[in-house]
Amino acid sequence: GRIQYIYSNRLNLGKIRREENILWSFAPHDISVILGLVGEMPVQVQAQGGNYLHPNIADVTVSLLSFPSGVKAHIF
Repeated sequence: GRIQYIYSNRLNLGKIRREENILWSFAPHDISVILGLVGEMPVQVQAQGGNYLHPNIADVTVSLLSFPSGVKAHIF
């Protein structure tokens, strides 16, 4: 069938980051898989983060990608 929605969920914070945020650490892998599955570039990307373990580094992010075909992808 046709892909309509992709949900990617990371359940582990991994090692505590001091130089890079969680978006740069993990999201490139999720984004790469999503782009490969959808086969097109998103027309809109939204991301929001929160820092709980270190005051200046986001350790939790939520991202939403919208594609021309109507597919939506959510990365948490």
